[in-house]
Amino acid sequence: MRLRPDLGQLAVTGPTATGCTAEATAPRTAPCTSRSSFACAITPGARAYTARRTTEGLSMPEIIRCQKRYHVRVVFTKLTT
Repeated sequence: MRLRPDLGQLAVTGPTATGCTAEATAPRTAPCTSRSSFACAITPGARAYTARRTTEGLSMPEIIRCQKRYHVRVVFTKLTT
């Protein structure tokens, strides 16, 4: 069965079930060549922290969780003082 060209185009760019177009639901990527956007923001201090915590036996998700908690504490302290 062949689709008509106009119907095929609608399937690609038309609204989805939620009402969003394909462009709106496309994932937004950072202008970075690495595999993840998190790797773009790693500073030398964060690399050292990650290396130290890895040798302590923590997994990468645990290390990221600890770093997020640290940054939230810093931002909260700045906002409340």
